[in-house]
Amino acid sequence: MRTLASFRAPLILSLAVLLCTWPLAAAGVTVADATAFFKDLDDQLLPGNAKGPDINALYNPGVANPTPAQIATAAAQYRKDLGQSKGAAAASSNVEYYKGHGREVPKEIVDAYNDALKKANDSGALDRISKVQFNIMAKHFPNGAGGIDVVKLQDAITKFANGTLRTGAPGTREMNGLGDWYDWKNVAAVSIASAIQTQNWSKLLPSLQAGLEIYRKVYPPKPAAAAGQLPIQTSIAERFMTDGAKQFTQAEIDALTQDLNGLTTAQILNREAGKLKDDTTAALIGPPNNGNLALVSATQSGGPGAMTFTILASVTDPTGTPISDDTIDFIMSEWGLELPPGTFSASGVPDAIGGGLYETTVLAPPNLQGGGDFLLFDTNAEASVSGVIAVPEPAAAALLAAALPVVFWTRRRRS
Repeated sequence: MRTLASFRAPLILSLAVLLCTWPLAAAGVTVADATAFFKDLDDQLLPGNAKGPDINALYNPGVANPTPAQIATAAAQYRKDLGQSKGAAAASSNVEYYKGHGREVPKEIVDAYNDALKKANDSGALDRISKVQFNIMAKHFPNGAGGIDVVKLQDAITKFANGTLRTGAPGTREMNGLGDWYDWKNVAAVSIASAIQTQNWSKLLPSLQAGLEIYRKVYPPKPAAAAGQLPIQTSIAERFMTDGAKQFTQAEIDALTQDLNGLTTAQILNREAGKLKDDTTAALIGPPNNGNLALVSATQSGGPGAMTFTILASVTDPTGTPISDDTIDFIMSEWGLELPPGTFSASGVPDAIGGGLYETTVLAPPNLQGGGDFLLFDTNAEASVSGVIAVPEPAAAALLAAALPVVFWTRRRRS
């Protein structure tokens, strides 16, 4: 496992940077084939499902007909693995924000990244989360040699990002939001940094980057004048082909993928960091305050059917004096690798309750399993905190929250 000793980032890989090797030609996949692949991912890998032949094969090896108890145990272990992998990905995102904005990464961010990566590696979570994804990919797009036909997989992913598979408004075969593309890519980044399934992840990265760039244009963010809203918040399924956006032509997709397929892993990750800079920049809501945004607590109340999450944050100025007239925004969504519309998400503005404290309470859906990611951001302070909230399996009673600080450095004023 590699750790981040100095900021060459978790995303710059030592001496063995891999070039993605692509066949010169391959038949494309049908809409039906691509739809079947993403349906299989949803049916097995969404935390509320967490069952199916590939889950069982990985977590119940050698068991042809697992019992209901074995299936339930496999689901619980998968959700635990997903949580640790998402925790490592969140830590990677924090480092990436600094990289995208051209800033040195503070020691505490580096330490948090190394710690999250170590936990996800020591437990085997990243290895298992990688294996189950690539097993499903190889099943749908076999290359005839026991591996994955990366050209067909890329065709399926670009169809998915382009809205070609969508049904309804919004549909069930499209990504819930732009942030989910960044999440999926950061799972890839931490796996590569850990030398886990390096070849497969490096070959998948161009497709994930293509999906991210296509999605952002086909599902455009709201205009920048929407105060306090980051593009990463508003490029969502409901924005399909709004404000004059059009789907990519096949020629445009081919040009983009040809460009990306010729890049090294490090070049793709650097390109993505630049995109993230743009997608995490918003207009100022008020005057800059140079404040410090900190997570105070993330707590759970109630149980299945009546579960709420309460997040409490504080904002202070450089001297430690509370700032009580600030505005903070939050977004929250359930865990997953490619979340479809209809999965749990929430956003809004926490209430100022005095003393520099800001609080929000979110009602969770009755069937929420696994956990969720959350992000609080304060554009005026150029600061944010993100973290992972793990919802315990029914036998457990505590809610675990890992808060990972990150600062957004780019400031735009409204004209």
